[in-house]
Amino acid sequence: MSLKGLQFEEEVREFLRDLDYQDVDGGRSFIINGIQVDAVAGHENTLLVIACTIKKKLRNTIEAHRGNMKILKQGFKANTTYKKYKNFRFIVTTNRHKTRDEDSDFAEQKPKVYIWDGRFNRYYEKLYKLVGKYAKYNILAEIDIKPLKESIFRSIALRTDIRGFTTYIFLLIQGNY
Repeated sequence: MSLKGLQFEEEVREFLRDLDYQDVDGGRSFIINGIQVDAVAGHENTLLVIACTIKKKLRNTIEAHRGNMKILKQGFKANTTYKKYKNFRFIVTTNRHKTRDEDSDFAEQKPKVYIWDGRFNRYYEKLYKLVGKYAKYNILAEIDIKPLKESIFRSIALRTDIRGFTTYIFLLIQGNY
């Protein structure tokens, strides 16, 4: 692994920590069931298992990650830190600007592997600067993770005209209905 590749892996793990994911780990010495894992991060009952690459062609990395899914799931389920996670999302991230269409199509095949390319990473870095750790929830939505507990907001609004201006007064109520 090149110095540039190792640096990219650490940047990914640091970003996951910044977004307040749980149990973030990974790297050269992070071995699960005999397989080295670049990055992991947990949220509620889902574990993100991330392979980092700086290669232009992602197909081989996607194929390897897909081939390791079963072995990694077994290993995480046997690990004291990670056995609490019941769902898994397998992700390949690259610092390359754009994913080729054939790589995206290949990643969509079952079992699905999500791709975070350079555009994805830069977008979420910018979003993080604007909204902080709450950018995490947009990322989770992109990888098809819904909250375990969903809230419903209800609103009551009153409309009135004051000195020629239309104004609204409202009450926002959050609850589980």
